[in-house]
Amino acid sequence: MEIIIKKLFFKNFKGFKEKEIDFEKDLTKISGDNATGKTTIFDGFSWLLWGKDSQNRKDYEIKPYQEDGKNINNVETSVEGVFDVDGKEIKFERVYKEVWSKKRGSNTETFTGNTTDFYINDVPKKKKEYEEEISKIVSEDEFNLLSNPLYFNTILDKKERRKILLSLVKDVNIDDVKEANKELEDLDLSNHTIEEIQAMTKATCKKINKKLEEIAARIDELENTKTTVDFSELKKEKEGLKKEIENLDKKLAGSRNVSEELDEKYSRITKIKNEISEINSEFEDSKNKKIKSLEEKNFEIGRKITISEFEINNCRNVIEDKNKEVERAKTLIEKHEKYLSEMRIKWGEIQKKKFDGSLSCPICGKEFDPDKKKEIIKHFNLEKSQDLEELSKQGKSFNEAIEGYKKDIEDSNKNKEEFLIKIEKLSKSLEKHKEEKEEIQEQIAKVKSLTLCDKKLEEIKKLEEKIKSIEDEIKNIGKEDNTQILEQKRAYSERLDELNNKLSKQGLNAELDEKIKKYMDEEKELGKEFESQQEKLYLCDEYIKTYTNLVSDKINDLFIKVEFKLFDTQINGGIVETAEATYKGVPYGSLNSAAQINAGLDVIKSLSRHYDKQIPVFVDNAESINDIAETNSQLITLSVSKFKNIRVENL
Repeated sequence: MEIIIKKLFFKNFKGFKEKEIDFEKDLTKISGDNATGKTTIFDGFSWLLWGKDSQNRKDYEIKPYQEDGKNINNVETSVEGVFDVDGKEIKFERVYKEVWSKKRGSNTETFTGNTTDFYINDVPKKKKEYEEEISKIVSEDEFNLLSNPLYFNTILDKKERRKILLSLVKDVNIDDVKEANKELEDLDLSNHTIEEIQAMTKATCKKINKKLEEIAARIDELENTKTTVDFSELKKEKEGLKKEIENLDKKLAGSRNVSEELDEKYSRITKIKNEISEINSEFEDSKNKKIKSLEEKNFEIGRKITISEFEINNCRNVIEDKNKEVERAKTLIEKHEKYLSEMRIKWGEIQKKKFDGSLSCPICGKEFDPDKKKEIIKHFNLEKSQDLEELSKQGKSFNEAIEGYKKDIEDSNKNKEEFLIKIEKLSKSLEKHKEEKEEIQEQIAKVKSLTLCDKKLEEIKKLEEKIKSIEDEIKNIGKEDNTQILEQKRAYSERLDELNNKLSKQGLNAELDEKIKKYMDEEKELGKEFESQQEKLYLCDEYIKTYTNLVSDKINDLFIKVEFKLFDTQINGGIVETAEATYKGVPYGSLNSAAQINAGLDVIKSLSRHYDKQIPVFVDNAESINDIAETNSQLITLSVSKFKNIRVENL
């Protein structure tokens, strides 16, 4: 569709008391000194169509001013435009006027507000009819995008800019992205969207981090529980004390002539003690082997429990997302059904609508001739038919949308059922693992509480009695006064008992070290799992980056000199969405005014092809451009010049 301005007529609009401007089909140059009304022309054109100025502002002053700066009251402000729309001429007029009225009992008129009248081809129209007729030609969004070179890159929000750019090309599918980056084959994109994978992976990483923090705290707690003494030094001291005690025992036994007898008795004591030690060692070794085997099973089952819990939580997250999708679809269905209900009512109103307009000239009051009357009634019936047809199209569109949302609900519920079944299976498995873990823990506690059987205890008791008997024999060897030696031996023996008590804690340290090792092994496994999840997040970023690159290439192929960057890579490697233009390699924000305008014209040229519409383009501050970019639309340039009044050149 091609739209051309043929004429604009201003009356009491801002600085124009009365002004008529004719436009050329291809290029119209408008120039003049500052404050002569160049921008007013673009503002008036925009106000005629949308009731806003060229900067898309709704609240701005359009009334003319007096020399003292006050508004001129009780005048009509109007803009009239004649357009050529695909070869068909159409005229629009918007009239803004003040309402003055007298209160009861007063002869003085007071201002009570403003009103706006609308005309199409000189026929009065309601605001809604006026706006609907314009929207058939061009929407407000299309007008802003296609008439102002600065709108897209300067005024439009970055998110909307990106949305429009992405709408220019057909979507890139998953296979295209995987073909461009083979690494992405590992992503399960057949069952989940990239957003779902990111959400599940981040949730898993969060749980792993929490588990790692718990393990680190437990390891610190176990480390603090360990005895910090040097056991090797204690053993050396113990051996030294034993030799000292043996030497004292020899002294107590008498002179050299009884040394052989003492050696024989000590040898017997050592042998008996070794027998006792062997009995205890065999028991402890057997006990520790059983405990170790059970704890290994307990650790493995614990790992299975952790994995099952992760998978259950991931499934629940997906189900929650599906519930949100269902609720959103239901809301949209309800909204569309409400629209359909309103449209049915509107259909009935339009169907019953009869022509009730005037068949007389609004200026002189004289009735139109029969042909003119037929034309007006025909025009009314045509509009009625077009309105009904448009409602039918909209109704069909809404019904198709509702069916689509119902299909989305069906698919989401089906996916939910699949994940619920998976949760049920995982829950049964988890419960089984927990029962196994509880049973093993009971077995570990039972094994730890085991003590020597009565038979072994009795055997040890008999061996200890033999030792005591031999020690008594040693004491009776030699009759000299050994008080000092005995006192020294008692002190050594007390210290030896103290050392034995401390050395007994070495086994506790070994047990704590074993637990610490298991926690550290679990920590390593979780670390590997965390790295795996981080790799998955990296692949998600790579997917987004690859997808965006493919889309960027397609989008940038649509423009001649402008290129758009659709994402930024952060320092940490993450992807941030953007929509920034460059012109001949220079970022838009760094361009001078001329380059920004030419970049905007390049964008308008591509968007015009996309929307299949060419509407008049207004280029303000055009004096800064030596070589203006080519465009297929009607071009109106507004330039500052030395002329004290506006000068219009049609080329």
